[in-house]
Amino acid sequence: MLWRENHPVPLTPKVFDLLLVLVENRGHLLDKEDLQQYVSPFSVALVYVGLGDKDQAFAYLEKAREDQCEWMGWLQATALMNPLRSDPRFADLVRRVGLGQ
Repeated sequence: MLWRENHPVPLTPKVFDLLLVLVENRGHLLDKEDLQQYVSPFSVALVYVGLGDKDQAFAYLEKAREDQCEWMGWLQATALMNPLRSDPRFADLVRRVGLGQ
């Protein structure tokens, strides 16, 4: 279980797998293909949301949008994105994905 500020951070199995890959490869630069064989950019973004790194979360969400990741349809539906909702970049991203507001 991942904890942040004394609260558990829910992780999907794919996000957990990615976190494990990142920890196992600490200090090594992984390229897009290395990461995509495990998870989508959307899942990478969820890891960064859980870690509280909004800038990296938005960077990977933008990548997911560019790649037309099917998980972007969950952008508004998942509570895992709640930490990003107050950031103006979230509303902009939702608009550019075409999900409305």
